[in-house]
Amino acid sequence: MDKGYFEKAIIRKFMQKNRDIGLFSQLCELLYLFAADGSSKAREALYGKYNALLGSLPRLNNPAVKESLEWLCVWLTSLDGFSAFKSIVIQLGEYA
Repeated sequence: MDKGYFEKAIIRKFMQKNRDIGLFSQLCELLYLFAADGSSKAREALYGKYNALLGSLPRLNNPAVKESLEWLCVWLTSLDGFSAFKSIVIQLGEYA
């Protein structure tokens, strides 16, 4: 079975605009698993979406965007530990 096929499909769906928080959290978890297994593409997708959502915070007062960003923070902290946590706290503190 080709993991790359599934990974590409998940990344493609993940990068689309998505207001379904349940689906978004599942896609985050799947990409986390790929990234934890060593996939640089999955890691790049997670951080790319994080940066995009973080950049949209000042413009959008959208609860779905905020919740999606929260899910990403959880998975990135799980993936990269304290260094990710510290970076996320600093970045989010700039928007508080």
